[in-house]
Amino acid sequence: MAFILSEDRIGSVSELKNAFERYQTYLSVNRERFPVGAFELASSEWYFSFDDPRAPHDAWLHELSISESQGEGGVGSVIIRIKLLNAQQDRFLQFSYSNVSGYELGLASQSGHRDWRYDEFRLTDGGQVLHEIEWAGAKHSARWKIISEDVAFSVVQMS
Repeated sequence: MAFILSEDRIGSVSELKNAFERYQTYLSVNRERFPVGAFELASSEWYFSFDDPRAPHDAWLHELSISESQGEGGVGSVIIRIKLLNAQQDRFLQFSYSNVSGYELGLASQSGHRDWRYDEFRLTDGGQVLHEIEWAGAKHSARWKIISEDVAFSVVQMS
């Protein structure tokens, strides 16, 4: 069940406001189940802003990496890192997903991913975080889904 992705943004301003309120209620009700990093991002005042330079909206993909570390007995742990150039083009936004158990990285455009448009954090039945991300230019260009133990976020100012 999505709350604030593109298919949920159809309608009036009040309907969009209601979608965000439903999402905030979902976060509040599930606060104890949410991994700390994902909850802090999703419930922050700035994350979904179109104006805050820390917000990923309209950022561009700079780098994506998927790595696997070998643990005891050869069991691997998958890590996904996303590095974005923010909309103001003055800093990098970095997401790091730990203990990834699933991902889908789709691209439906020959002109790249374009802008990070909308995203939301939800819980899987097993209590992991599902981060769904939509990329778009003039049309929908990509959709990513990452399931992980948690997500860490950092901002790096460009010099």
